[in-house]
Amino acid sequence: MNATRERPRPRPAARRRWATRLRRASQIVALALFLYLFLTAISPPPTAGLPVDLFLRLDPLLGLGTSLAARQASTYILWTLPLLVGAALAGRFFCGWLCPLGTTLELIGPRKARRKGVRPVVERLRTGKYVVLALVLGSALLTSAVLLLLDPLSLLLRTTAAALYPFFNVLFTAVQMNMYDAGIAPDLWVWLDTAWRGNILPLGEPVYRMAWLFLGLFVLMIAANWLAPRFWCRYLCPLGALLGLLGRFALVQRRLSPACNGCGRCVAECKMGAIDRETHATSPGECVLCLRCQAVCPRGAISYGPAPLAAHHDPSRRQVLLGLAGGVATAGALKLGGAVAAPDPLLLRPPLTSADFLAKCVRCGQCLKVCPTSGLQPSLFESGLEGLWSPVLVPRQGYCEYSCTACGQVCPTGAIPAFELTAKHRHVIGIAVVDETRCLPYSQDTPCIVCQEMCPLPEKAIDLNERVVTGADGQSTVLREPVVRSEACIGCGLCEYHCPLPGQTAITVQAAWAVPRGQHRRGRQP
Repeated sequence: MNATRERPRPRPAARRRWATRLRRASQIVALALFLYLFLTAISPPPTAGLPVDLFLRLDPLLGLGTSLAARQASTYILWTLPLLVGAALAGRFFCGWLCPLGTTLELIGPRKARRKGVRPVVERLRTGKYVVLALVLGSALLTSAVLLLLDPLSLLLRTTAAALYPFFNVLFTAVQMNMYDAGIAPDLWVWLDTAWRGNILPLGEPVYRMAWLFLGLFVLMIAANWLAPRFWCRYLCPLGALLGLLGRFALVQRRLSPACNGCGRCVAECKMGAIDRETHATSPGECVLCLRCQAVCPRGAISYGPAPLAAHHDPSRRQVLLGLAGGVATAGALKLGGAVAAPDPLLLRPPLTSADFLAKCVRCGQCLKVCPTSGLQPSLFESGLEGLWSPVLVPRQGYCEYSCTACGQVCPTGAIPAFELTAKHRHVIGIAVVDETRCLPYSQDTPCIVCQEMCPLPEKAIDLNERVVTGADGQSTVLREPVVRSEACIGCGLCEYHCPLPGQTAITVQAAWAVPRGQHRRGRQP
């Protein structure tokens, strides 16, 4: 008699593993899209397809914060509606399925959740993200957007643009040159350089101030994963806090059936610590719908759908009020500090920015990345702490390209408005000033007209006055001394960038208010 062997039934975890694979695929696609949009943000940006600032436009924290700070509802806030509706339906699904920073932290962080749990002293930080959210919104209420630099998408884009992207460019260039010199596949490296330069990689070598600081903060964020998985998402992320608050009554939540025997495997597997150790109930404001608990449940007791609220990690009223008060106090202190500080004559903003620039700028670094000359740099203290990391033009590092409108095309909040070349050519960023104590024709009787030759205006904003000089040998030489026509100069910085003097230049672009109209030249003030 042939005995028929019963085919083993698949385990519930195996049957549900497709869902976690689907989530992982969604994360990879979203991260790849983020990187693709980042790399396609070149000068000029593409005019067809998805906007290169898509992720920033979808961010409801940036939309809400800039609207509060600027005291006006921007049209960009309409882009946040899909994420707001999604949060109302499925809570923090964005954090678990689409957020490129959350995906990065998962990929680089520990591969397995901590089986022994998180130390209680660390777990007390659970409501910290709500305090950070209150700080951000409290600061925005006082028309300051400086704390929006804590937004996760802005943070990731800024780090990628100012630190990771230049580092990768330097690394690729070094490998390319060494391989080519060694004769290893030279045709391949020439092809890669031709195909990538100006598309994936920049034409030059972008260098940004504070790049090591940005990179260091990012490394610390990753290192914190060893204190608790997804430490940033659990304890500090203000966007996660906002989505969690919106998702408290979400339609899709984790729920348990009576088949649950309290084995605790789901608790050990949850990287967000969203499952209560005693009751195994879930806090919807913490759950990112990663579905890992469902995949490991041996009894198939976990599903997703409408469920009653059980566990919570909500902030207290006191914490919220203290956060709001702290944000208002922070913004007030920064504004007071900026008001009493002397204005910096070398503070130059991108073209056509308005008086509410700091209320709209979220310090995302998108404009830095697309600037073809790397002239836009993150500010230090030129405009006080309130302007920290906002873009400024540093002509000695790079000029404002006369035919470029890229920064206005990629700004997600309108801090740098989209503009036409004709408008840019009429806009005054600053005015060049000649320092006669440094300029070669003035101070050393040496011919030099580089600044006048480099001026991109059709009618040059720099004239040349001739002066006859008699040398020690009795020979006469005609020197041409540069004179800036302040009424024509727009402050693009090309003259300062190309000044041949090392270090301190002989011609400097200064803010228009610092240079009286009609003043053709002025020695640098001590």
